[in-house]
This record gives sequence, C-alpha cells and structure tokens, in this order.
Amino acid sequence: MQLQLGTVRTVVVSSAEAAREVMKTHDEDCCTRPVSPGMKRLSYGLKNVGFSPYGAYWHAMRKFFVVELFGVRHVEAAWHARQHQVEKLMSTLSGFAGEPVALKEHILSLADGIIGMLGFGDMYNSNKFPHHKNLQHVLEEAIHVQASFSAEDYFPNIVGRLVDQITGLTSRRERIFKQLDTFFEVIIEQHLDPQRVKPQNGHLVDRLIDLWKDNNGTLNITRDHIKGNIFVSHISCLYIMSCLD
Repeated sequence: MQLQLGTVRTVVVSSAEAAREVMKTHDEDCCTRPVSPGMKRLSYGLKNVGFSPYGAYWHAMRKFFVVELFGVRHVEAAWHARQHQVEKLMSTLSGFAGEPVALKEHILSLADGIIGMLGFGDMYNSNKFPHHKNLQHVLEEAIHVQASFSAEDYFPNIVGRLVDQITGLTSRRERIFKQLDTFFEVIIEQHLDPQRVKPQNGHLVDRLIDLWKDNNGTLNITRDHIKGNIFVSHISCLYIMSCLD
C-alpha cells in the first residue's frame, strides 16, 4: 500500500510476502534510514553509527560498538562504575539521617554518574568536567527534538524549512547542537591532554580517539565522527545499564 505523506511517497508493507521482499531479498536496498534534517544535524551529517547509511563505515563501527559496549571489558567496567556510584549515593544519603529525602533526584544522579563514567571515565564526575550536570538534560532534549514533528520531513523543500523556522524547531535544534558540540569538544580535548593519565584499557572515548589516530584512510574518520558516536554511545550505555539491571 502506498501513502502520500506531504510530498513524500511512503510504502506500507502489510503482508508476509512483501515483508520477506523488503527484509530479506532487498534488505541492503531498504535498510538505510530516510534522511531527516534534525537527525542529520544532530548526528554531525549522519556520522554516527545509529544513522549512518549502510556501507563499509557502518559495518566497521557496528563491529566496534559490539565489542566495546557488549564485551567482557565493558561489563566489568559497568560493575566498577555501579559500585563506585552506589557507594557515593550511600555516603550522600547517610548525611540525611533522620531527615526526609527526595530520592528521585539522587537516583537520577546515580544513573547519570554510572553512564558518564562508562563513556567518559572518572573525569565525568570531577571538577575537570563541570558541564556534566547539564549534559543529561541536553541529551534528553536532543532525543525529544529528534522525535518531534518536523514539517521538512514531509515537505523537504522551502515550505517545510519555513514552517520549522516559524515553529521554532530549527532554532531549538541548532541551540541543542551547539550545546552538545561544546560538551563533546571538552570531552575530546581532555582525553587528548598529554598530561592526562590514561587508564590501562582506556574508556570508550579513548578507543574512538585511537580509531581516529590510527585511521588507515579507508574509513576517513574525523573529529566529527567521534562527536557523533559519543552521542550515540551515551544513549547506548543507558540501554545497556537497563539490561544489566
């Protein structure tokens, strides 16, 4: 069945035979996501593994994240991060002995600390990274913007762009992008600091930087690729922590 969504033609697969054609016979032709302006901007031009087109780069980064996020090393790191953050939470709560405590804020801080340590290391909760209190909020806002209605998705022309500008979606998206870019620049610069003591196995950002430095020219990984994948890795860490619990 074909639908006309604005000026975009959309095919709805509603039978087992058609689904087999799409998902098996013509899988490589149909597996790339449609390009959305918001998605393209926040993923640094489709440079993260979540939104990049199907191809050699997607295959290489998918393999990288499977190893880094689901490997034994990362599971062990998750255990240490949770232990550290739980001890920190217990120490904080013990200071409220005999007083009522709003647990929601502390639980959210616990989850944020675990995810931040997995992705960025111990610096996430230190004074070396003073932006971490706002990062989670900006990431959540970025996810919300990506899921929001965009007229340009259905009218990919000047009309759609004008509507998004009038509704404020374009300016909101750009504001979020600049905030995220500032966070990611701080993270990368701190990991590139020659005076920094690098952990034995490194963190996820260290591994991404290693890919950038050791680039043999086939993938052409740039600084923007690292930023885009920091974004998607932070979201992935949130999913993994929910699975480990």
